[in-house]
Amino acid sequence: MTSSRTNTTTKAAAKTEKPKCPPLDEKTIKGTQELSENFTFDLTQLNVLVVDDSQFCRRTVRDSLSLFGIRHMAEASDAVEAINVLKENPIDLVLADYEMPYVSGVEMTRMIRKGAEVRDPAVPNVIVSSFTEQFRIREALAAGVQEYVVKPFSPEKLIQHIVHALNCPPSILEIAS
Repeated sequence: MTSSRTNTTTKAAAKTEKPKCPPLDEKTIKGTQELSENFTFDLTQLNVLVVDDSQFCRRTVRDSLSLFGIRHMAEASDAVEAINVLKENPIDLVLADYEMPYVSGVEMTRMIRKGAEVRDPAVPNVIVSSFTEQFRIREALAAGVQEYVVKPFSPEKLIQHIVHALNCPPSILEIAS
């Protein structure tokens, strides 16, 4: 699978390679947590879009994220609403349900990757679903999803997938002093 940004990516951004995340396990993830002697994650400035047709599931995801200091969250109850949020707002990460009315989370990811008039077609996308079939996971990854989280999940497991999806971008990764 290759991930691609649109042709509008600047040459400077192409020269700057994102640092790779060290391997993580659930015990190392605790909000802003040192991952090694040199790096610390600060998730408090992350702008997250939570997309699910279930208000209960959106609240569960929001509550899990808030345990790790994530406070900037937008919500959408379907893919159409999510695309509109992505057009108007700077979003760093999308967490979407697989199964939603009209347009699935996977199809929404395809729309985002094709540009769909969103600010950032390469925004990291995580599917959060109760479906565990391998063909669904492969479909999601082929559509451009970075991570796939199975419900029910622990907050620690969700944040582990989020950190992997973000691939340690410079805006989130800080050099520890």
